[in-house]
Amino acid sequence: MTGTHGVAVITGASRGIGAHLARAFDHAGYRLELLSRHGSADTASVPAPVSAVDVTDADAVRTFVSGVLDRHGRIDVLVNSAGLIDDEVDVAVSDPDQWWRVQEVNVLGPYLMTRFVLPAMLQAGTGRVVNLNSGAGTRAGAVASAYNVSKSALARITGSTHLAGRGQGVYAFDLAPGVVRTDMTSSMPSHEGRTEWTDPHDVCELALWPARRLERSDGSGRRGHHRSSASSRRPRTKPGCPPNRPRAVRRRRPPGHLSTATAESHASNAYFYVVLYVHAMRIAVAGASGYAGGEVLRLALGHPQFEIGAVTAASTAGIRLGDVHPHLTPLADSVLAHTTPDALAGHDVVFLALPHGASAKLVGALSERDPDVLIVDCGADFRLTDEAAWARFYDTPYAGSWPYGLPELPLAGGGRGRDALRGVRKIAVPGCYPTGISLALAPGFAAGLLEVHDVVVVASSGTSGAGKALKPHLLSAQVMGSMSPYSVGGTHRHIPEIAQNLAAAAGAVAVTAAGGVTLSFTPTLAPMPRGILATCTARLKPGVDAATVREAWSTAYADEPCVNLLPPGSWPSTAAVLGANVVQLQLAVDQDAGRVVVVSAIDNLCKGTAGAAIQCANLALGLPETTGLPLAGVAP
Repeated sequence: MTGTHGVAVITGASRGIGAHLARAFDHAGYRLELLSRHGSADTASVPAPVSAVDVTDADAVRTFVSGVLDRHGRIDVLVNSAGLIDDEVDVAVSDPDQWWRVQEVNVLGPYLMTRFVLPAMLQAGTGRVVNLNSGAGTRAGAVASAYNVSKSALARITGSTHLAGRGQGVYAFDLAPGVVRTDMTSSMPSHEGRTEWTDPHDVCELALWPARRLERSDGSGRRGHHRSSASSRRPRTKPGCPPNRPRAVRRRRPPGHLSTATAESHASNAYFYVVLYVHAMRIAVAGASGYAGGEVLRLALGHPQFEIGAVTAASTAGIRLGDVHPHLTPLADSVLAHTTPDALAGHDVVFLALPHGASAKLVGALSERDPDVLIVDCGADFRLTDEAAWARFYDTPYAGSWPYGLPELPLAGGGRGRDALRGVRKIAVPGCYPTGISLALAPGFAAGLLEVHDVVVVASSGTSGAGKALKPHLLSAQVMGSMSPYSVGGTHRHIPEIAQNLAAAAGAVAVTAAGGVTLSFTPTLAPMPRGILATCTARLKPGVDAATVREAWSTAYADEPCVNLLPPGSWPSTAAVLGANVVQLQLAVDQDAGRVVVVSAIDNLCKGTAGAAIQCANLALGLPETTGLPLAGVAP
C-alpha cells in the first residue's frame, strides 16, 4: 500500500489481533510502524517488519517514537494492542511477579506509548488513540485479577488521554472486542469448547472507524476531526450484515459515569462494544434572550453530551438570563454577554439564533479562530442556494449556502437530507414554515406522484414565530380572539426555501420540465403562543389513486422517529406537538379536485427551530440523531 491515509503505529503487531489490525490498516492505505516485544521480519503474516520494542521500557519507547517521527514527520493513529493475561486462578494463589508483569505490559505499556506519541499529535492538531480493552475491566472477576485490574486502569488512561486532547483535535477510544480467537485465548481454560468468537474483521472495522475520521480534510491543510460517538449506538444485529459495518456497538457515558451495559462483554460474546470517551461538549448560544435561543437552551439542558457555556445577546446583554427566561431555572444566574467572536470562542458547538443578516457577519471570525467548531445557524442567512432568490426576498448581501438541516427530507433518487449533515462543521437550520410544509409534501414529489406547479399552502402560526420584539400587531389586544393573514400574495420570505426543498424532492428533470416549482403560500397569525398548522395541497398526476398516495407517505416516514403519519381518520393538532421535536401529518385525496391534501402540525420553536438545530448538531457530531430531544408533546 502507498500509505495515503497517514501513519499508524500498532503495538503487539506480530501475532493475534495485533497482526489482524496491521493487515487491516495496511489495506486501508496507512503507512505502518509495527512493534512487539520480540519483533519479526516475517512479512508473510504481517504486511511490514515488526520492530523489537519492549513497551514497558521508557527509553526504548522514546527512541522508537522519535524514529517514527524522523521517518514520517507525523503519527496519525496509535493502536495499543499489546497485552498479557495472568493465570486463571483466584487472587489467593496468584503469582505476584506474574501479576505485576501484567500491569507493566497492559498499563505501563499503553501509558508510555501514549506519553511519547501524544505530544506529536497535539502539535499537529489531530490524532486518534485506540486502546484494546476488555469488559473484564468493568466488573469483579474471581480469576485473572491482574488482567481485570489492568483493563480498569487502561480505561482511566484512555479517559485522561481524551480529556487532554479533545480540545486540540486528538481523541481516544477504548475498543473491547469480546473474545477473538488467538493463541492466547485458545489456550485459556475458560474458553475451552467455545464456539462463538468475535470475527477479527469486525474488530478491525471498529478500530478503523475513528481513524477514518482523519481522512476528512477541511481544505485548510489540516486534517479535520470528528467529535463523535457515532459508533456508540448499538445497531440491531441482522443476518447478512454488510462486512464493512460493525455488528454491534455498546455506548458508554462520559467520564465519571460507568455504564452497567459494559459488564455484559463476556456474558454474551455474540457482540462486542467500543467505548468512546466523549467529554461533554461545550456549547454557546448567541441570541439566547430570544424565543429560539431560549428553546435551544431548554433542550440543551436535557442533552447528555452538552455542557452550556456562553450565552449572548444584543440589547439585553449584561442582565441575568433568568430575567428574560424565568423558566430556565438552572441557568437563571448566567449573565448574558455581548454577541462577539471573543465571547463565542472556545466552544465545540455554537448555535446562532440571530436576526437574518447577523449570522453572516459573525461566522467568518468564528471559523477563523477554530476551523473545527460546529456552527448551527437558526437564521435564514445560509439556507438558499439561489442568490437571485435571496436578493428578491431579503435586503442583505447574499452570504452563500450551507448544508441544509432537514434530516428527514426525502430527495429525488432516494437520499435524505441527513446525508449531507454527517461530519459537517456548518449547518443552516430550516425555517419553521418550510419544515412543516416541506415534510408534508416531499414524499409525493420524491415518488413522482405530484405535479410541481400549482402547489397551494395556507398555514397558521403562533405569535412566537414573529420573534420577541415588541410589535403593535402582536399585542394581546390585537391577537386574542382574532386571526389575520400577513405577507399575502407571494411575499413571505419562506417561499423560495419551500420551493427549493420541493424541487430537491422532485428532482431537476421534473422541475425543469415544469418550468420550476409554482407555490402560492398564505400565512396567518393565530391566537396562540407557539405552533404551526399547515394545510398543503398539490395536483396529483393522472392515474394516481388514494392507496398509492398513502403508501408513498407511509414508506417515506416509516423509520423516521420525528415524523408521525397519523392513522387514517386522525388529524394533526398543534396541542399534540407542543414542546416536541416531531411533525404530525395526515393526508387525504380530493378526487374531485385531483389534489392531495396534507395537514402538518409542528411546534415552531421546537421542531421548527431549536429542536431541529440540536437534531442536526447530533448528526454532525456523530451522536444518535434524537439524543436530548423530546419526542412526545405536553398535554393538556
